[in-house]
Amino acid sequence: MPRFALRTPAALLLGLAVLGTSACGLLPGSEPVRDESGAITEADTDADVFSLAVGDCTNDGDEAESTEAAEIATVSVVPCDEPHDNEIYSSHLLPGDDYPGEETVLQTADEVCHEAFAGFVGLAYEDSVYDFWPMYPTEASWAQDDREVLCLVYHGDLEPVTGTLEGIAG
Repeated sequence: MPRFALRTPAALLLGLAVLGTSACGLLPGSEPVRDESGAITEADTDADVFSLAVGDCTNDGDEAESTEAAEIATVSVVPCDEPHDNEIYSSHLLPGDDYPGEETVLQTADEVCHEAFAGFVGLAYEDSVYDFWPMYPTEASWAQDDREVLCLVYHGDLEPVTGTLEGIAG
């Protein structure tokens, strides 16, 4: 099942339109190639969204400028030492058996990503040139036991970055 994604620069929500291309989410994407430490070693434009982990770097794709939010099933991943748009800096599991609703999930996702931001970047979110967006479960993915929120950091001017943003204090 696809996962929902929203960018949340400052107070404005911008949708990330990265649509799953694997038969509308019916077939899984690929598993990224990783080294012994778990780092992605090869670019993959069709990585399964559920194969993502903290430390992975992703690219938005051509549709990233859309203002519509989108469910995603696959993402473009790259080694973090190559130019990329985002880095996953935190993961959180949401509690509960019943889906609490999109608004509650998004609010909780925003809160946990905001709380983890300064510890990763090394500077308070409000003082940083970097921004974050949460990738979070949809009602459909929740029904398939998806409870994970992934927090992704990116440059506020949407400039590609190279290397990790951990401790960048920017």
